[in-house]
Amino acid sequence: MQFEKNQITFIALPFILIFFSIIISSLVKFKPVLSPTERELSRFSYEKLQLIDKQPLQVMKLNSPIKMPDRSQKDILRVPISGTEIYNEIEAKKISLILISDGLKMAIIDGTVVNEGDVINDCRIVKIEKDKILLKDQAGEEWIKIE
Repeated sequence: MQFEKNQITFIALPFILIFFSIIISSLVKFKPVLSPTERELSRFSYEKLQLIDKQPLQVMKLNSPIKMPDRSQKDILRVPISGTEIYNEIEAKKISLILISDGLKMAIIDGTVVNEGDVINDCRIVKIEKDKILLKDQAGEEWIKIE
């Protein structure tokens, strides 16, 4: 079986073209497509880096994102929420809210914001707990539970 001249040419032509394209591409000097910064980054070697040994930061105190009034503040209004009505001591005292946070203890009694030690209707707020308040007056002490 003999190959004709055309068949040999078609078989050898791709190999010849590849050979010449390799030789031509090695002779031609192409312009670099990388910028100087990119070339510097391409030469990066992780072995040249000096790692800085950092110690963990110790957090002593985290502040709350909620600003609560300080117990030393005396600018909290001591007026009833519903208005400026005068309270009758005979009325039963009603607790609307008790707030205990970071040592701060506040409550709303009959619409008035109070702290431990405050006086409302001649009754001293002796103690505020999570569900009740101890009031003390001339007659004695009385626990009021939140409703």
